[in-house]
Amino acid sequence: DVMALETVPDIDEAEALLRADVMALETVPDIDEAEALLRAVEGLGVPVWLSYSVDGDRTRAGQPLEEAFALVSGLDQVVAVGVNCCDPADAGRAVEMAVMSTCAPARA
Repeated sequence: DVMALETVPDIDEAEALLRADVMALETVPDIDEAEALLRAVEGLGVPVWLSYSVDGDRTRAGQPLEEAFALVSGLDQVVAVGVNCCDPADAGRAVEMAVMSTCAPARA
């Protein structure tokens, strides 16, 4: 199921700034959820990393990884991108796509 943008909770700015050195947005299954999460943390002043759950060269929702990672290209708040909760055989190629699409540090 795709998370509706309206259901993403507001993140209290003061709490985020007091508690986090970096925020992990992990195991994201699709572009729409990634966009909603990035919007929720925008302007908090806390660096984030974004990690997709993937299946081959696509998000779990079937979207091309190039498009998924391109979403964060140029966003200064995103300090790293990567993949998790995937077949280990998919991780290497997915991380290569992440680096090519964003120029951000990547991890699997």
